[in-house]
Amino acid sequence: QNTVLAYERDLRLLQKALKLESDEQLAKVKRSQILGYMSQLKAQGRSPATIARKLAAIKAFYRFKKTYHSFLNDVIPSCTDDIVGK
Repeated sequence: QNTVLAYERDLRLLQKALKLESDEQLAKVKRSQILGYMSQLKAQGRSPATIARKLAAIKAFYRFKKTYHSFLNDVIPSCTDDIVGK
């Protein structure tokens, strides 16, 4: 349960940093936006472990969306593969 809460917090921080107003916008984030966010975290002095954990949360979110929701109206944008590094 702690992992789930940490992942949710990390996703909300990403959403806030990118000034996204909805979860639907979060689903459409581009790889370049995530790379920019990672650079921002590094510039803020976040540790490599913290950045890696946040990236793990982001990857898990997009993998989950792709795996469990892609069959529902094809909601995952084609850029998802780029985001999760496939």
